[in-house]
Amino acid sequence: MSDPNEFDRLHEEYLAFLDEGAGDYLQEHADLMADELGLDAADTVPIVGINPANAQPYIMTLAMVGYKKMRDEMFQVSVAWYPVPRLPVEIMEILNQDNVDIEKEDIVAHLLRKRLAIVALIDDTQYADTVGWQQVLKEVQEGERTTNFEDAASTEDLLGQLNEDFGNILGGLLSGNLDDMTFGDLVRAISEATSEAVVPEMDSEATGYDESFTDEWV
Repeated sequence: MSDPNEFDRLHEEYLAFLDEGAGDYLQEHADLMADELGLDAADTVPIVGINPANAQPYIMTLAMVGYKKMRDEMFQVSVAWYPVPRLPVEIMEILNQDNVDIEKEDIVAHLLRKRLAIVALIDDTQYADTVGWQQVLKEVQEGERTTNFEDAASTEDLLGQLNEDFGNILGGLLSGNLDDMTFGDLVRAISEATSEAVVPEMDSEATGYDESFTDEWV
């Protein structure tokens, strides 16, 4: 069962990131993605990490997830995060052991690839409300649950629903090059693929994502 104290603590950590300016930072990325990728919606969600030393979950940082509508279905096609994570000492030790240059490398991406965190979408949050974040992160570590980072969109679904040129480009990105990509690379690649396409307007509800997500934590 979910621990209400755990949920309240994570909610406070989430709000602290918003107070620090993470919401404004991610809103800029939402606007950029709306212009460059023609997104139909965007949501701010937490990246929840797990401290392997004591199995305690924590809010590592906040992420902005972009969605594109294709044939009446919404696909997650992009993710960016506030680049000022808060990390327990034990996680810093793991980064040192992995020889990660914390001044130059994307440590959030590194920890997601190690399955020590999850980009927590609304479905994940609702599931955590029932079973607790420890269980959610346990499933992530065991490969039973996606991190929502390694598959920003399903390659099979995208290839089946996008036009050939756009599908081939995204399929290439998502089939093995994602580990070496930066967020800027993704924006530029998809922007080039959609340069001739009509850019839809952002969903009017997308810009109010901070409050809508926080409501899930009250």
